[in-house]
Amino acid sequence: MDLLRLAVDFLDAETNHLELAQAYSYLGVALQNAGSLDEALTSSQRAVRLLTTRNGFAYRAQELLWNHFIVLRSLGDPGATLALRRAYGIVVGQAARLGAKMRGRYLSIPVNGEIVDTWEKVLGRGRFLQDPRHGGVGIDRQLLQPGRVSVLIPRTGAPWGRPLRADEFVEVIWTVDAGRQDEALRELKGEVGLRRARILRLCAEGNVQGGDPREEDLARVLGVSTRTIRSDIAYLRAQGCSLQTRGANLH
Repeated sequence: MDLLRLAVDFLDAETNHLELAQAYSYLGVALQNAGSLDEALTSSQRAVRLLTTRNGFAYRAQELLWNHFIVLRSLGDPGATLALRRAYGIVVGQAARLGAKMRGRYLSIPVNGEIVDTWEKVLGRGRFLQDPRHGGVGIDRQLLQPGRVSVLIPRTGAPWGRPLRADEFVEVIWTVDAGRQDEALRELKGEVGLRRARILRLCAEGNVQGGDPREEDLARVLGVSTRTIRSDIAYLRAQGCSLQTRGANLH
């Protein structure tokens, strides 16, 4: 721990932001293991702040976020889940850019494997996080805007007939509530009409970002049953609307 403190002081003096972020992150975990939770939080927050100010660039950005998750989890801070989500998003995004052989090697790296396994144990594949409102420590409030949620949905072209792997999901941002626009739709078309308009919007947003939503994905964010979503989709298609979705029996 003393060596890590020296490294932080040295790198800070040299303004080496990349290695300084790593050193702060490792120091945070070391302090957490030693029971110095307040100091651990301060150090880990500095690492994440450096990561944010450098536009997310770091040698292993997912490892910084994973370490931040460990520190926040030890404090019982709900912001831990968001840190884990961000780490998971990086791992899945990087894995998707690799060929099958290299993808397997990348996901077998211990920290990457831990991130994927922990995410799926905490929330499960395809689960989402809504915009946090609790004011907890470590929350990046610029990540989502009001009325929008981050969702993991199957990637367009993902295979059918078997459970999807972690790298076969894509993270998309959905506009669940468009504010005044949705209020006007509610007044004009009622609750059912508004919900159907939202289905069209969410499908289009998901497709543009490289994903095909499942009925349960839409049902979860809109707070209705999959049966209702299935009925709405059938109605919209009968009206000539084009929706690119992934059928409930195809995931």
